[in-house]
Amino acid sequence: MSNFFMEYLTNLWNNQPNIFIGGGLATLVLLGIYIKLLDIYQ
Repeated sequence: MSNFFMEYLTNLWNNQPNIFIGGGLATLVLLGIYIKLLDIYQ
């Protein structure tokens, strides 16, 4: 099961590294906004 998942991730990485980079950036931005909102409303 995990081997299939790793193979899928490897194929994704080889074909579309931008998806990973964009996803990581979007996650960081959302986390930053979330933390800022927590600071504001505390």
